[in-house]
Amino acid sequence: MSNLIAQAKMSERYPCPYSSTALMSLMGALLSVSYAFCVERDLNEWRLGWNIRLFTVAYAVCILSFLFIIFFMFISIWTHIY
Repeated sequence: MSNLIAQAKMSERYPCPYSSTALMSLMGALLSVSYAFCVERDLNEWRLGWNIRLFTVAYAVCILSFLFIIFFMFISIWTHIY
């Protein structure tokens, strides 16, 4: 929910909602990668082979992308109704 609060404050000054969402997503991804590099420094652990780890990442990306799209569509429809 804090993402939506920050996005609401940002939209007051920056009128482009899609690019502001993309910028916030990019910053979140950069922060996540930097945190992950700090936690796991061994680069061999970052390699994805043709095993369950690759399937897990692909599945998580597909499912989470779908859920975020549905969530933001719901929020978009909900805000236009009220």
